[in-house]
Amino acid sequence: ESIDIIRRLDDDFPENGPRIVPLLGSPEANMAQDLLQLERELQSAWFSLVFYPVEGPTLTKARQSFLGMIALVDDALATTPGPWFLGGTSPSLIDIQFVCHVERIIASVLYFKDIQLIGKYPNFDTWLEAWDDRPSYLATKSDFYTLIMSIPSQNGPGYSIPEAKLVASQICGLEGAWD
Repeated sequence: ESIDIIRRLDDDFPENGPRIVPLLGSPEANMAQDLLQLERELQSAWFSLVFYPVEGPTLTKARQSFLGMIALVDDALATTPGPWFLGGTSPSLIDIQFVCHVERIIASVLYFKDIQLIGKYPNFDTWLEAWDDRPSYLATKSDFYTLIMSIPSQNGPGYSIPEAKLVASQICGLEGAWD
């Protein structure tokens, strides 16, 4: 329903900037559907990695699956000019949908699994930097600590590995984080 509301706002107020939702039947609309599916698959891989108590080969498989999904997201961002999933000069609904989850994903895989995503995927990094260049986004962007502390009430507990202990302590302001 929210997509229908945004589509209606796009239609009724075209003078307010670029469309957020692609026109039905357009090539961008088909691409948007594929990207929304990719976002769901990324979220599923994230849940399998962070929110299930897995160890050994199962953890290795979950990690590989998750990193494979991040690589697919990075590849998807490379298919259009500019930093946004559908191209253009401003974010679309797809970008908004992704960023809502990606903020939590980046913080949680670092905190629970010691996986640093920033600086490893060039198109992903460019996309994140484009968001950081938007004052409207920065006004709502959260810090890692707040994101981590809100995750259990939203998604259930995350499961840590011993290798993540130091970075988790630093995110919490311990272990010399303020030095």
